[in-house]
Amino acid sequence: MTDSLVEELNRTVAAGDVRGAAATVQRLIETCRTLARAGRWAELRPLADAADDVLAAARREGRLQTETLRQLADLSQQVFAVLALTGDSAGVRDSGYFRAARAHAERLDAATAGRLRLLELVMLVPP
Repeated sequence: MTDSLVEELNRTVAAGDVRGAAATVQRLIETCRTLARAGRWAELRPLADAADDVLAAARREGRLQTETLRQLADLSQQVFAVLALTGDSAGVRDSGYFRAARAHAERLDAATAGRLRLLELVMLVPP
């Protein structure tokens, strides 16, 4: 399932489909939320890294053809950084990874008026 989401992200970005790419990013976030609820922290990092790699390659190869797609890629890469840090926390709040993920999630949620609900995801790390 997660590999197919990363492949879908690659396809939608390659096609210049901003709406499709945004929907795929949202599904990736929801998949990470599900993994976090299940305490499957080790699976967050590889998924976030794979999705980030797709966007980094698209940027390097000049496949981000519109400003909107570039902005989506910028925001998405920041989201994937939060997800990777959350995974790196290994489900432990007393870690630098958790604190970094929380701080970055707070900034992204503020910038998106809470639409991403990243802080909610990060706070799934048990106390």
